[in-house]
Amino acid sequence: MKFGAPYYFYLLWTLVPLIIFLIWANRKKYDLIVRFCGANLLSKLVTLDFKRLQKSKAIFVILTFLFLLLALTRPQWGYQWKD
Repeated sequence: MKFGAPYYFYLLWTLVPLIIFLIWANRKKYDLIVRFCGANLLSKLVTLDFKRLQKSKAIFVILTFLFLLLALTRPQWGYQWKD
């Protein structure tokens, strides 16, 4: 497989700060909700799978970014007929 713009693979390094930011943001969001609601009210207001939903959302954001970067590299496969 060839790539039309392989230099975009260097942008894959931006996934590391994105993952770190998403982990930090999810923890910060959870801490803010706990501080706002309190421990007693938290179980009544927030669903039990709140953290799981946040993780799945972060995974989808990371996969979206990854696929966009892969599309930027313009993958090319197949062959051309030469006369």
